[in-house]
Amino acid sequence: MMINVKINSHLYLLPEKCSLSEALAFYNLQVQNFAVAIDGKLVPRSQYAQLKLRNDNCIDIIVPMQGG
Repeated sequence: MMINVKINSHLYLLPEKCSLSEALAFYNLQVQNFAVAIDGKLVPRSQYAQLKLRNDNCIDIIVPMQGG
């Protein structure tokens, strides 16, 4: 069975019981410094592997930017 998950506003079908770590690997993130929020709540990096995604989760990947 598959679940619908939004990652940075794009809809993805992922396997049921997919962890946040697995979803990030699927997303193929090209940066090393980032933060993740699920449904508006920041997730500690230490929980990425254990946290199982649910249908309709909204994942925001937040990447720091320089500017001035």
